Amino acid sequence: MAKLELPPLPPPPPFYWGETPEEEYYKSQNVRNNKLYFQTPYGKIFTQSWLPLDETQPIKGVVFMNHGYRNDTSWCFQKICIAYANWGYAVYAADMLGHGRSEGIRAYVGDMEKVATTSLSYFVSVRNSEKYCKLPAFLFGESMGGLVAMLMYLQSEPDTWTGLIFSAPLFVTPEKCTPSKVITLTCYISYFNYITVINLESHIKM
Repeated sequence: MAKLELPPLPPPPPFYWGETPEEEYYKSQNVRNNKLYFQTPYGKIFTQSWLPLDETQPIKGVVFMNHGYRNDTSWCFQKICIAYANWGYAVYAADMLGHGRSEGIRAYVGDMEKVATTSLSYFVSVRNSEKYCKLPAFLFGESMGGLVAMLMYLQSEPDTWTGLIFSAPLFVTPEKCTPSKVITLTCYISYFNYITVINLESHIKM
């Protein structure tokens, strides 16, 4: 039986948006991007920032971003960062230890307190700078980054942060707080009366 040989896959694009050079892409998104490495007691971490392209635009506040497990700040995660910058916020993010371009064993988390402390040291240095010390400041966490953001909040001095923002955070709901499956199913069923059924073929553009 002949062996089926598939053609080789093309190499992946250098960026999630394709081949467009970074500076050109960020300009098209109306943001300024900056990258630097920050030395911490536990190793060097890679950081990025996204700010409104118009340097005269007043900054509403600062958002500090935490990505999820095996993610980093250089791929699709930064679309969220760009969105906040377009809304008038200064956005800062760091690759966690062992992730992206930061030092550490690849995808090894180990001590979560240590992971949080490492990125927090960078975030606090930015938050306490003269430029941002009087502005509202928020911690954002997605997936495992939600847990890291919560640990950062607990490790910080009072009044350091204005609030926390979570996206599908890695939290465990206590069993006593978990609703009954029957009640949950009843809630889902109640939404069925409001679901609109459409013909997908009529919405396809050829």
